[in-house]
Amino acid sequence: MRNHTATHLLHAALQRVLGGHARQAGSLVAPDRLRFDFTHPQALSHTELVEIESMVNSAVMDNYPLVVSSKPLTNALEEGATALFGEKYDEMVRTVKIEEAGSILSYELCGGTHVQETGQIGIFIIVSEGSVASGIRRIEAITGWSAYQYVQKQFDILRSSAQLLTCGIAELPQKIQSTMQMNEDNRKLIVKLRNEHASVQFSKLLEKVSQVEGINYFAGIMNDVDVDTLQNLTDRFRERYQTGIVVLGSIYDGKPILVVAVSEDLVKSGWHAGNLIKEIARLIDGGGGGKPTMARAGGKDISGLEKAIHAVPNIIKKYKDER
Repeated sequence: MRNHTATHLLHAALQRVLGGHARQAGSLVAPDRLRFDFTHPQALSHTELVEIESMVNSAVMDNYPLVVSSKPLTNALEEGATALFGEKYDEMVRTVKIEEAGSILSYELCGGTHVQETGQIGIFIIVSEGSVASGIRRIEAITGWSAYQYVQKQFDILRSSAQLLTCGIAELPQKIQSTMQMNEDNRKLIVKLRNEHASVQFSKLLEKVSQVEGINYFAGIMNDVDVDTLQNLTDRFRERYQTGIVVLGSIYDGKPILVVAVSEDLVKSGWHAGNLIKEIARLIDGGGGGKPTMARAGGKDISGLEKAIHAVPNIIKKYKDER
């Protein structure tokens, strides 16, 4: 009964807020909830939802009586009663009207069960709004005891969150914002320190540059650094060695990544970082590409990263032999 009467008030509020085009396109009235489909071309804004919910609750709090009567269909339609499109009606119909100081809030043809006064609805809460088809939106809402339990649950979440953040409920938005900012500052600091550590680590590793087929190359794995950091480290290699190829890998966010850089002189003689990385990335079940001097790749197989790095000299040799 509560949910059915609330559906009538919701329908009326939708038309007042969105316009007369917002008409019923489907409905479910259950003991614990209501679902209402209506015609509208776009998602409702937060402001619109608040206005609609407030409008329904205002009618609930004002406790208007429902006027239920039977009359000829033609009379009801002439009086402006809402009839569902495609619905077949008898010559005599049952109407449900809710009035506010002589002004009609809702007037529909309806044979369903209803409360006697809107105040019996208790409270009306919209819990979701979304699309169900092109030009059709859906609102799900609750009333009465279900709405009370829902509100209590939300307050429990707010209270628990406030306790975790050691503040009052009213201070939660500011506290969350300051905590997010602190986390972002810490993240940037961690990235900076990690990059500095990687740079020091890489400087030591550069002492171990090898050669294959007369070409300088370095292939190694850096611990927990992102692809941008790997790319920056390849610049360190090219600053130190005028000619050569560098291949760096890492596991970041649980996934293997690779970067390949080729010196300008080798590019002029036909080498291409993008071609090299495609071959190497197969070993981590991935793929990538890029410019002749720089290429990136990501993959899925973490266990293949070491194999990929160890395979670099053979891949360089194969590439040179095929040229």
